[in-house]
Amino acid sequence: MDNNVKDIRIKKTKTKLKKSLLILLKNKPIEAISVTELCTRAEINRNTFYSHYENPHKLLDDIENELYQELIQTLMKANLTNIDFNSFILSIFNSIYKNQDICSVLFGEYGDTEFIQNAIEVPRLLVIETWKKTLNISDFEASIRYSYFAGGSISVIKEWVNSGYIMRKEVVAEYLEKIIMIK
Repeated sequence: MDNNVKDIRIKKTKTKLKKSLLILLKNKPIEAISVTELCTRAEINRNTFYSHYENPHKLLDDIENELYQELIQTLMKANLTNIDFNSFILSIFNSIYKNQDICSVLFGEYGDTEFIQNAIEVPRLLVIETWKKTLNISDFEASIRYSYFAGGSISVIKEWVNSGYIMRKEVVAEYLEKIIMIK
């Protein structure tokens, strides 16, 4: 079999598994999802599943890692040195909105709070250094602001995602910026 055809088949299989897992995670925690149930929904056999993943947790790790890498790339592209904070927040919201199917699960009832916490910590040092310079504040104050921002942002993002993204992302980003940039 041509390697290109094989790669396409593998990609399609993994996509089916990921979509099926996300559907199942809307109704139950990862611990309650069996390989059999996942394979039945994805319409693949168990041997095929095991040729790609050890268990549903590893599949979820793969999904989270893809989103995590995208968020990191988004944050690296954001210009934090000139602190256009609205653009920074909006870039995160754009990634979340683009990945609604994944984020609806991760921020939902059976989501992975550890993933969310890790993702929000990625830009910590860069944001703190930028705030210290642009707002002329101490390391401690910048760190406290970031902790407040991170916790509040997670709650706001969860609210936005769980509401079905009813408010425009630009409006939510602007609210967050107003809250955190109070001097």
